[in-house]
Amino acid sequence: MHVVETDKGEDRTYEHRSPDLRRNPCCLPLGSRRCWLCRHVLRGRVNSGTHEVLVSALFQTGGTLHAVFLAFLVVAVWQAYAAAHANVAEEASSLATLYRMSTAMAPEMGTQLRMAMRDYPRALAGSVARAT
Repeated sequence: MHVVETDKGEDRTYEHRSPDLRRNPCCLPLGSRRCWLCRHVLRGRVNSGTHEVLVSALFQTGGTLHAVFLAFLVVAVWQAYAAAHANVAEEASSLATLYRMSTAMAPEMGTQLRMAMRDYPRALAGSVARAT
């Protein structure tokens, strides 16, 4: 049992209980330990009026961490996009060079190679469309 003095000078007694997940659905996604931590930090401050400062600090910290993780996620996606773009550009350049070089080959083999290279982008686009 804990005794807390209010602004009017009267004492209030309250009993600390562990969080009941059935009665407090907010504890379910956070976990009982975090809910216990919040109650432990706010104990004695709820009636004194200083809990708003603590709660706002907790929310600001959570928001800042969320923003930092989101920024890391955006940077990782951007880097993956840039790497995929570079790979596609390099493959297209190599395919164009190989196509030009196939004219110096024997006519029969060069024709087969050029036909295979014309079909390659269509087959690749079809496999990507099926994958998505």
